Amino acid sequence: MSDLSSYRAIALKEIGIAPSRLKTIKPAHKRACYRAIVNWLSSDNATGTDASNLERSTPFIETFFHLAAAESWDKAKEIFTLQLGETEDDQFYTKLGTWGYYQQQINLSEALLGKLDKDTDSVCLNVTGTAFDSLSLYEQAIAHYQKNLALNQEIGDRKGEGLTYGNLGNAQMSLIEYTKAEEL
Repeated sequence: MSDLSSYRAIALKEIGIAPSRLKTIKPAHKRACYRAIVNWLSSDNATGTDASNLERSTPFIETFFHLAAAESWDKAKEIFTLQLGETEDDQFYTKLGTWGYYQQQINLSEALLGKLDKDTDSVCLNVTGTAFDSLSLYEQAIAHYQKNLALNQEIGDRKGEGLTYGNLGNAQMSLIEYTKAEEL
């Protein structure tokens, strides 16, 4: 199990919400969302040593959805991509998949999809496709990979295109669609 409590303060700093300035935030709905975020990220309610990674991730998941409710999409992306270690595989959304929390990956990715730029959309489509693939929901995975492939071609991301072709081929192989996989 991973101790994520030390990353709460880092997350609060990265999204730039100063608890001392909460009263100045307008409108009231956004202020309420930000107050909830401060509560989730600065709470001393440490999870026990027997807590699951999902329980330890709850402050970050709640923060993401409060930011989404406040339509603070750039800040929501900061939580989605929060570094929880040294490598690219240590980003929050990747860790959720590593721990087997695929539905949480899907929920966060689908909430962020279409809210920022096309590069972010590509990441969200790939994460969602991979999560569906891991859940053996291959048709849904393929649909997301196909959307991601079209997007990568549109933005000229050859590396993303190659990764997506590989993911698409693997999902089709899982469906025993060898002919389609070989065509890729």
